[in-house]
Amino acid sequence: MNVGRSMPKSAPEEKPLPDARFLRRGAGALVIVLALALAALLATALVVGSVDRRSTEDALQRRADEIARSIDLKLSAYHAAVLTVAESFQLRDGFDPARIELLARRVGDVFGGWFVITSGDEQVFQLMNTLTPEGTLFGPYPRTDRPELIRAEEESLQLGRSVTSDAFFGRLANQLIVATVTAITLPDDTPASLGFVATLDDINAWLMETELAENEFAAIADGSRRVIARSQDNADFLLAGLPDWYIAFSEGRDSGVSVGPPVYGGAPRLFAMRRLEVA
Repeated sequence: MNVGRSMPKSAPEEKPLPDARFLRRGAGALVIVLALALAALLATALVVGSVDRRSTEDALQRRADEIARSIDLKLSAYHAAVLTVAESFQLRDGFDPARIELLARRVGDVFGGWFVITSGDEQVFQLMNTLTPEGTLFGPYPRTDRPELIRAEEESLQLGRSVTSDAFFGRLANQLIVATVTAITLPDDTPASLGFVATLDDINAWLMETELAENEFAAIADGSRRVIARSQDNADFLLAGLPDWYIAFSEGRDSGVSVGPPVYGGAPRLFAMRRLEVA
């Protein structure tokens, strides 16, 4: 996640720096986005120019750490929702779809999302979807249509816990979503996946609730190094990729502070990042 500041009012307003690799959503222009990764990072940025540079960096890192802890707590709720259903009597005792769906709808209402159970190799079949009316299912669809889910499900198997996916477009929801998934086993030993789904609008609302200075911004990016939420101009930066300099700086780090390049002749910007732990 990122937090950053715009230029002071006396300076020219900053605009996204064009770059031929990063598509600006909803426009023909191409932009570069300074952000970080969910399943990966949190960052804070402000205009460089403090007399006490070290003090500024330390304060910025502390703010990034605080915001990262807040986001981790919110992500923990998604994992708690998955665990509630995955470890439930309804799911583990005979797999009664009606009872499981009733529980999943109740839990989804509490945590602000919906549940999906899927199974299948080359073709994926939904066994439950609480976003739809009871008994209505979407699919089947080719497994390769959801590479983000494939990666999350494989990581969940490796780690033995739930994992939050990178962002992808949910056809049924008709918007961008993430899924916190865990592997389950059906009574006939068929492997399946249980997922709790939330929208990117929900995640961006977390940033909008964060107290930021007038010239600061905050952003979150997923494991594919794309922006999935931003406190300013979110629609312009949504799904834009991270610049090479930021990727190189943050690679292998849990936290740190770095100076970003000037934008359109303005001052360089100072970025602090913190890798998220829960996703």
